[in-house]
Amino acid sequence: MRVFWDYWTDANKDFSFLLYDGDTVLDNLNLDNENYDNDIIGILVNGNLEVNNIYNFESDYGVHLVVLGDVSAKNIIVAGQDININGNLNVAEVF
Repeated sequence: MRVFWDYWTDANKDFSFLLYDGDTVLDNLNLDNENYDNDIIGILVNGNLEVNNIYNFESDYGVHLVVLGDVSAKNIIVAGQDININGNLNVAEVF
């Protein structure tokens, strides 16, 4: 959460993170805001993340992503949000 401390003000104190507790395997991870409840500001993975594709279509903003372990992905195509990976990043094709 320290990554977002500078952004955490009284104006957005009611926002939440979606938590994946432990190693997580997903087919795709779409970081467009409209895919989540209005109070979700980010996704926190407490472990490693394995995913085919991480993407968002909106280039100005998106749901933030924090991974406390490693990330393995086939493709990552994003813009407009913060992404913090505390471990290694392995991308097979496009970043």
